[in-house]
Amino acid sequence: MATCEITSTAPATTGERFQLFLEAAFGRAVGIVRAARNRRSVAKLLEWDERMLRDIGLTPGDVHAAMALRVSEDPSRKLDALSAERRAAIRAEARERLEMFGSGSTVKRGKARKQPGLFYPVLDL
Repeated sequence: MATCEITSTAPATTGERFQLFLEAAFGRAVGIVRAARNRRSVAKLLEWDERMLRDIGLTPGDVHAAMALRVSEDPSRKLDALSAERRAAIRAEARERLEMFGSGSTVKRGKARKQPGLFYPVLDL
């Protein structure tokens, strides 16, 4: 079965332009409502202590930085990016330690956590 796409070079009618305008305006309004809802959720993180934030990979400074964004921006995206960067840095540091200490010692698979498919290296020094 063959398909064919027919395109028109005729200018959009007034109704089509109005429809595009409404779709864009509705999409923007939905984004602002979503950002406001996420901003309220992120604001609740300000009540958490430092230890609780560290458990989810954040610091109080991260939360304050996310709340400093414009009102129309979603602070949860900023927190997600900050948390991902921090996790990547921790993993890189752990790899460097393994490479540094792994040359003169043996590394075996540890069973510290019981999650299938994951292993946590244990150094035998």
